[in-house]
Amino acid sequence: MLAKKVAAPLIVAVALGGGLVGCSSTKEKEAMNAKLDSIAADAQAAAAAAESAKRDAAAAARSAAEAKAMAADAKSTAEATDEKLNRMFKKSMYK
Repeated sequence: MLAKKVAAPLIVAVALGGGLVGCSSTKEKEAMNAKLDSIAADAQAAAAAAESAKRDAAAAARSAAEAKAMAADAKSTAEATDEKLNRMFKKSMYK
């Protein structure tokens, strides 16, 4: 999304800059079009990379949430076990 926001004004600026200066030959117009195509391709590649990173980040967030839930479960199990051991120890002390 960011790449699209940056690329569009850049392409327009390059196109307007070329229009203001003026192209004196077909070769110059073709060169300008090639540059614009290159910029557009770079923008599309950046947008694709950003989408891929976004998907990876979402997957990492899900994994982190699962790990956090598992850790909370392990903590509660450990606390329950600790409590049972403490009760058993206290019972043995009273006997």
